Amino acid sequence: LDRIMEYRAMICEGRGQYDKAIYWLDTLIEHNTKISELPVVVVFLRNKARVLSKIGKSEESWQIFDRAFQLNDSIHGKEFNAQLDELRTQYEVDKITAEKERNRNYFLFALGGCGLLAITLGIRIYYSRLVTKKNRTMVVQIKELQAEQQRRDEEMLRKTTFEMPETTYDFYPESRRDKLCLAIRDLLLKDKIYRNPTLNRDIMVEQLGTSKNLFIEAFQHCFNMPLADYINELRLNDAIALLEQSDLSIEELSEKAGFGSDRTFRRQFQDKYNMSPQNYRKLAKEKPFQ
Repeated sequence: LDRIMEYRAMICEGRGQYDKAIYWLDTLIEHNTKISELPVVVVFLRNKARVLSKIGKSEESWQIFDRAFQLNDSIHGKEFNAQLDELRTQYEVDKITAEKERNRNYFLFALGGCGLLAITLGIRIYYSRLVTKKNRTMVVQIKELQAEQQRRDEEMLRKTTFEMPETTYDFYPESRRDKLCLAIRDLLLKDKIYRNPTLNRDIMVEQLGTSKNLFIEAFQHCFNMPLADYINELRLNDAIALLEQSDLSIEELSEKAGFGSDRTFRRQFQDKYNMSPQNYRKLAKEKPFQ
């Protein structure tokens, strides 16, 4: 019967069914302990310790081997001590090997993390340089647009009429619409009333003493864009000049250009030029500017 159970334990161990192998070994140990077959018990204890070691239960394996050692000491002390020393050595070797493996895994993990960090940093640096290059190109374009807008404003200030010669009648260029266009131009480009953050169409209509419908018709005819867009364009041009030529804070600059709040200014600047006012100021003041 013992031989059958021993074979079963060996077969289970060979198949990796360690729980069943331990069960049969425990049965053999209990049975042979009762009949005082101590040398056989020592063998089965050692087999059980070996199985426990395979499933990673090192501490329990050590306890079983210690029990076997004490039992065997009364029978074959010297021989068993040698075997136990071998087990201890193997245990220490396994422990050191496991420690080295753990340290190696930590090192590889740290190395992988450093590599990932380096790649991320490289991508950010590349992207930052790409954005900076793009923004420098945009700054050049903004300066060109500003110069073009200034040229158009100067031409508009020199106008004496907004009516085309072929469209004039007896009452042109002294028509109400033409006079209104000239008056609107003077308010915006000479008096610079757009710097008033509360400025709107009703205020201009009241100040000019005209009707809302005539004002809308005249403005669209002479400036070919909505009033709000034109006012924002003038404010942005002022703001760009202040960003380049002054050290005013964004809050002071926003108020001076007529935006009313720095939040409104930042949003409109970002929407139109796809960069922040601070970034524009930094790039625009680079010497020499490229």
